[in-house]
Amino acid sequence: DLIATAQRLETHHPDAVLSPDAERGLRHYLDGPLRTQLTEAGDGDKSFAFLFSHTPKPYQQMTKIDGWNRSVPVYNTGGWVNEQPVTQHTQGAQAIVVDDELNVMAVEFYRQQPGGGAGAVRVREPLVDDPGHAALHAELVERVQPTVGPWARFSAAAAHELAHRRALLETLY
Repeated sequence: DLIATAQRLETHHPDAVLSPDAERGLRHYLDGPLRTQLTEAGDGDKSFAFLFSHTPKPYQQMTKIDGWNRSVPVYNTGGWVNEQPVTQHTQGAQAIVVDDELNVMAVEFYRQQPGGGAGAVRVREPLVDDPGHAALHAELVERVQPTVGPWARFSAAAAHELAHRRALLETLY
């Protein structure tokens, strides 16, 4: 049934960034095909981060990979989707920044907030604790000033558009 299928989509799991099926699929991919490819290329023992864009829910987390017996930083960009007339605090969007040394950091552009807001732009904390990630984090914190200039204007525009979209969605439900 089409409605039952639609309800299982990621956007209909408001309290989790991934459904249990999607979480299993991600772990299977990291521990299976990706691990096999990296091992065959001779890179299986190197550190890496996994970046993807699957749902409108930005997140970053360390994910345990059983076959490697280690954790891998996983980043999801989220998206600019708003399909419900209610706040879904897990939804938003972020950019993933990768520097020349392959250090990875997330800059969250918005996240739905109670009361209809969009939250301010923010630099996320690094998942990896080393000098390279710390330096990239410090540089981004210096450049991204959420309360001034284009960053503050962007947050205000995102909040306005989110409220407008919610109002339009309310007419559909």
